Amino acid sequence: WYFYTSTADNRIFNLISSSLDYTSYLTIIASISLLILFKGINIKNIFIHNSICFIASLSFGIYLIEGSYLQDFWHFNLFKLQNYYTSIISPIYVVLIAFAIFILCAIIETTRKLLLLTIKHIIQKFKIKKSNKL
Repeated sequence: WYFYTSTADNRIFNLISSSLDYTSYLTIIASISLLILFKGINIKNIFIHNSICFIASLSFGIYLIEGSYLQDFWHFNLFKLQNYYTSIISPIYVVLIAFAIFILCAIIETTRKLLLLTIKHIIQKFKIKKSNKL
């Protein structure tokens, strides 16, 4: 009986875990639904519009950084998430960690964009100087 219950629990856990994966059908359906929902929204406030566009421009870089090997480092070494699994404040701590990681990734992505923009300007100046010498 114990083995059957454990196996059933494991099957349910595996089903739930696989349903929350990035490539699961539920994630894809939710993504498409959110895209359709937000496609029709017209935001008239310039500040909110610009803020959303700024965050949206960072989202792919944040996704790539968060999905890398740094994810385990942040969750288990930096924020010690394993210490709060059974704590009553676990949901609050998880939300705060997610927000902190989002901010850290946004800073990294913004720095990367600024660095690439600076390199682009340096290369353009070098090309202009080189073409003036010819």
